[in-house]
Amino acid sequence: MVVKRKQRYPGWFLGAAILAALLNAGQGVAGPIEAETHESELIQPHPDRLVLVEPGPVIPSVLYADGSIVELETEAVWRFINNGEIPGVTIDDLREVIQTMRQAFDGSEETWTLSHDSTRDGLDVQWNIIGDLPAGAAPGLETIAEYVEGVFSDPVTVQINIQMYDMGPSVLGSTQCLYTWATWSTTRSGLINGMDSDDVIHDYLPAGVLPVRYSGSSSTVTYEDRCYFTWANYKATIGTIGDPVASIALNTRFNWDYDPSNGVGGRMCFQSVVAHELGHALGFVSRAEEFYEPNYDVAALDIFRFQRTDGSGDYNPDSYGEFQIRPRTVDYNTPNDDVNSDLITVEYPMEDGDPWQASHFKDLNPSIGCMDPTQAYGETFYPNFYMQSDIDMLDAIGWDHPSTPAPKLPSPPHHEFKNRYISLDPNNGDASVAFRVEMTSGPGTTGILGWAGAPDDHDVSRIVAEPYYTAAWPEAFHIGDCHIVPVAVYEVRAIVEGADPGNPNAFSPPYEVATIAEPTPKKWADCVGAFLFQWWGPNGVVNMDDVMAAVQAFKVEPEAPHWTWVDVDDEVPNEVINFTDIMRIIQGFQGQDYPFRNPDECS
Repeated sequence: MVVKRKQRYPGWFLGAAILAALLNAGQGVAGPIEAETHESELIQPHPDRLVLVEPGPVIPSVLYADGSIVELETEAVWRFINNGEIPGVTIDDLREVIQTMRQAFDGSEETWTLSHDSTRDGLDVQWNIIGDLPAGAAPGLETIAEYVEGVFSDPVTVQINIQMYDMGPSVLGSTQCLYTWATWSTTRSGLINGMDSDDVIHDYLPAGVLPVRYSGSSSTVTYEDRCYFTWANYKATIGTIGDPVASIALNTRFNWDYDPSNGVGGRMCFQSVVAHELGHALGFVSRAEEFYEPNYDVAALDIFRFQRTDGSGDYNPDSYGEFQIRPRTVDYNTPNDDVNSDLITVEYPMEDGDPWQASHFKDLNPSIGCMDPTQAYGETFYPNFYMQSDIDMLDAIGWDHPSTPAPKLPSPPHHEFKNRYISLDPNNGDASVAFRVEMTSGPGTTGILGWAGAPDDHDVSRIVAEPYYTAAWPEAFHIGDCHIVPVAVYEVRAIVEGADPGNPNAFSPPYEVATIAEPTPKKWADCVGAFLFQWWGPNGVVNMDDVMAAVQAFKVEPEAPHWTWVDVDDEVPNEVINFTDIMRIIQGFQGQDYPFRNPDECS
């Protein structure tokens, strides 16, 4: 066991604009801030790594969990954007970039904030633009802000400083992320209190302390009592803190494509690079190459970082129970290429710091996520920049992915499968949602059919081309149209208003519902099963029970099945039970073919 000994950092300097944000963060929270003032100090944690750490001031924060006020130690971490080998670049080059970025705050260059109007509540990404941007860069930044706001729903503002200038021929850019830390107890409470409806693993976070191996070649375990967060991740998960949370400088020497919607050709995708760097600001970072010896630390992402192979200590957890007790592995290049981010239900290989920074997925082809370490000319992640791996890990460290509840099976009498309708419980609570309908099995061409339209007075929706959003869906509603046919399987997914329908990750899990099974012999008019004190669902047989059920519905008798069970006419079911429906069922009983078009022929 290693006993931790913590140090206070000796100084701070973050630039005038960042200092102002720090000071403003405390106003109305704990009175005026009396931050310790020291001369700037840029610390290189390791002589062989292009990383500089700058201690920052102590500032107050209100914790979300209990409303208490704590004082936060802060720091800034500077590095070049990792995009392959950068021969000849030294730590002094990074110091020069830092000086240039600092000078941007001295008032000599115009600074403006790029924000946008949004109808959604939740995450608000804003860009503080320093100086001039090339044509097309500002719309690209706005596209990324809107995209990320549609992926995560935390009600916080995240401001990022960004500037573009000629940085010479070698480097793609440079970033600065602001960090703070919380005790492990506070970290655990924040992650558990902020769980989404689909989060499970946070209930198995270790209590008391976090076991960590800081040497991958040793079985020695440190019982960690604190965890580092980027400022953006902290304000989404733990408590209040100021803005801006990070700074990005990009090199105008590179051949950027600012609008990947028509392809990027052989150029560098600006939007993909910005989405990647924003991912780091949101907390996709590891302390494997940043920590101070001997005062090691973990970042929030490292909570899920384990050795991939079991080794001598069964280091790779196989269950939630093992996740709770197995030590994390947070070391630089040891063991070599042998580390995962592990959520038990899925695990993702990670870089180990050499040759690529540890704050990335493993560099694989094809990429497993936007947060892999390299991006080539001609490569883009447009339009769904964050893949499932990126979303899974950012969700794990505290960001709220809009996990829209899936629609579900409705209550009786609507729970039985039907002939010409599908019925569902919207399960949307107070959320304004739309429902997309897809046919996954059936006659003709399968695929997305469209959207459930506004329910009418009978709670029936038709298939429409554009999403219809409302919070006022009935407790059970029915979709009946030319597209809804016997012997087919449909998937219905919900999406929250404001989320991007072009992003498959924005939808709920599917609600799967089928129409009648194929009867034997082949008949399409099966509507009900036997009558035993009540009508039961279709049973694969077309006989006089089906005819009698339709007659009872036509006569509105008390024991009649719900009319959606026997409304088989017309091509678009007409919500009226009459002799035409009865005749259709008789035709089915007689073995006549299905009288209407296949779904892919519907207009």
